[in-house]
Amino acid sequence: MADTNGLKMARAYPAQIEAMRKWFQELEAMLDDETKDNADIGLFVAKTFEQRRIDEYERVLFGYETLFDNACDPNLSYLSFKPEIIEALTAFQHRVQGDEGDSPASEPLSTLEVSPVEQAESTPALRA
Repeated sequence: MADTNGLKMARAYPAQIEAMRKWFQELEAMLDDETKDNADIGLFVAKTFEQRRIDEYERVLFGYETLFDNACDPNLSYLSFKPEIIEALTAFQHRVQGDEGDSPASEPLSTLEVSPVEQAESTPALRA
């Protein structure tokens, strides 16, 4: 992926994210519905995935890619900050707390990691 360091882009607002989530849930329900055929699904997509949805989809997808490329550790199977970000935040936390660096921070910043299981449990759309 391209280096997006310093790139500014429009953010996806919560309503846009929710609209995309709802659209994909509706599409998934149609795909699971044995009474729907390809023509029904094609008609649904043609009628509902207009330019506005394309813009929302791009904002959500490209926003994720930008954040991932710039802030996440690509070597992990879950979202976590890059090691250098964790190191910088931990150093800042020590400085704010007045630590001399001899003792660990009260709560390591690596606890900001979210495993796939935790994400699935906290996101209704991902629950089984």
